[in-house]
Amino acid sequence: MKILAFAGSLRKNSYNLQALELAKSLAPENIEIEIFPLNDMPFMNEDLEDNGFPEIVKQLRGKVEQADAVLISTPEYNNSYSSITKNAIEWLSRSPSVARGKKLGIMGASDGDFGAVRALLLLRALASVVGFDLDDNHVVAIPNADVVFEHDQKERLIKHINSLLDSLSSD
Repeated sequence: MKILAFAGSLRKNSYNLQALELAKSLAPENIEIEIFPLNDMPFMNEDLEDNGFPEIVKQLRGKVEQADAVLISTPEYNNSYSSITKNAIEWLSRSPSVARGKKLGIMGASDGDFGAVRALLLLRALASVVGFDLDDNHVVAIPNADVVFEHDQKERLIKHINSLLDSLSSD
């Protein structure tokens, strides 16, 4: 199984990138996770489509098309997902959509007590609108990420990420 993953944060060592790297390290042999960097992704702009999609957008869309599932990890900014997350999804949903029917797993890491849960709720709604296939077993909230990733307190997080990967690969 191939999973294309991206973090909704551009910070070099963001908690959400760390969550994806942890998922990649936990993936069993039958699951390959590729993390796609969004640093050079232009904002969605129909003018940029005049001669086809920009090259990095073509790369992202192609990798999603070839993947069996997508895994997104997003921070929570102002009670919502990041603009980086939204921008990537907008590009994926452009006609012809590569999001429609694609299995989706979502994670949200924050240093607060709720683990980006508000962002994840809104991301679930967006995923539904653009046609991603997302169910309750495909969601992991990561509270207190500043402690979880800096200290040896990953056991519970590892359990949840393993469960998400199991669910994505068995659906």
